[in-house]
Amino acid sequence: MYNLKLAITLMAMVLAPMSVIATIHTCPTGRYHAQVCYSYDSNYNSCWFNPIEIVVPGVSFACPSSEAGFCCVSQPGNYNGNCARVQKWISGHCAQAK
Repeated sequence: MYNLKLAITLMAMVLAPMSVIATIHTCPTGRYHAQVCYSYDSNYNSCWFNPIEIVVPGVSFACPSSEAGFCCVSQPGNYNGNCARVQKWISGHCAQAK
């Protein structure tokens, strides 16, 4: 299980920069682990996710199509993601999609 998760993670990190973020994938209600970003790069509108996850039950979040494979489960720590293009950046968090 761990090896599968690692393989998917590595593949996503390679493919994500090449994919166009156009499709918004909404995770099933109550399954998304919202990530707290501990740093934000305004030049690239990206953030680095804190390994500590905050489980938000009963709430759906949107994520870019490149993250659809693992946005609804535990994400690896230090994963770099583009928050600003699909969600708002509010006080160190990738805010809930409207």
